[in-house]
Amino acid sequence: MIRSDNERCDEDCLLTNGGVGMKSLSKMLLIMFMFYAIPRIAYADDAEIKELRNRIEYLEKKVETMNQTLIRMMAILDSSSSVSRGQASGGTGSSSVSRSQQSVTPDQLKWKDKQNWRRLRSGMSKDEVTDVLGEPDNIDKFPSWEVWRYGYAEVQFSSAEKLDSWHEPR
Repeated sequence: MIRSDNERCDEDCLLTNGGVGMKSLSKMLLIMFMFYAIPRIAYADDAEIKELRNRIEYLEKKVETMNQTLIRMMAILDSSSSVSRGQASGGTGSSSVSRSQQSVTPDQLKWKDKQNWRRLRSGMSKDEVTDVLGEPDNIDKFPSWEVWRYGYAEVQFSSAEKLDSWHEPR
């Protein structure tokens, strides 16, 4: 087939005349790539994020189960050690044990459960926080606020004795 000069010029102009045609072709290819590849990349990221969220949820449930098991085991150890202490003190069940020697009760471990921290709400009273987290390990009082420490976590009360902020355990 013989082409006219205009047809040949159109093809040749795309390839030779100052590269203008190549730039247009490159732009078209780039646009086609964007329409094809970007949605696929975004979908892959969404799937990955969903998988990671599912894994986090699974691990949080696993930690919660292990925490509940630990609490039950500590309660069992506590009951068996108090029987031992009672027998050692003559069977009366009363013994002089300092707070540092006392075993930990499940109520004292409430603060270690992240689900309990997520039940906290600004404005809660001290009694409500104690019901959720148990008794604090330490209390620091300042003129306009009070900080309760639970291990390496803390809650802060305003001067109105209402929960103001908190930092849950990591």
